[in-house]
Amino acid sequence: MVDKELVSPSIGDALDILVFSINDCLYGIDGTQVGRMVMLYEAEQEELPVRWFHQSLTFGHRDVDYRNPRVITLSGGDEPIGLIIDHPRDLVRVAIKSICPLPSIFAKLDALHVFWGGTVLDGKIVLLVDLFRLLR
Repeated sequence: MVDKELVSPSIGDALDILVFSINDCLYGIDGTQVGRMVMLYEAEQEELPVRWFHQSLTFGHRDVDYRNPRVITLSGGDEPIGLIIDHPRDLVRVAIKSICPLPSIFAKLDALHVFWGGTVLDGKIVLLVDLFRLLR
C-alpha cells in the first residue's frame, strides 16, 4: 500500500509545497497541510470520501483530464476526506520572499477564495491553494 507521509515543517524563510498539475496548470499546497497521499484505488478501497479538485473550483466548461490521479488528505482533519489531484511532484522548497499576493479579484470571487498566493517555479506560475479552505 502506497501511503506517503508528506508532512514537512516549513523552515524559517522557506515553505515546502506539494506541486501538482491539472490541465497543464500548476497548483501548490503547503506541505504541512497534507496528511498523506494514496492512489485513487486505495482511497476507494478504504471508502474514503473524496472530491475532485476541479469540482471544488470553477473550470468553466473545459473538460478536465486526470491522467495520474492521487488522493491527498488534510493533515489533522477531524473528518477524513480526500482531494483528488493529478500529476503530483515531490515537495518543493520555495523561498517565502518569492511568494506574491494574488490580485484582489481572487478574494472577491467565492470560487477563488481558496487561493492565497502565487510563485514561479521553472518559469511557470504556481497558484497556491489553502487545503483547509478547499476541503471545509
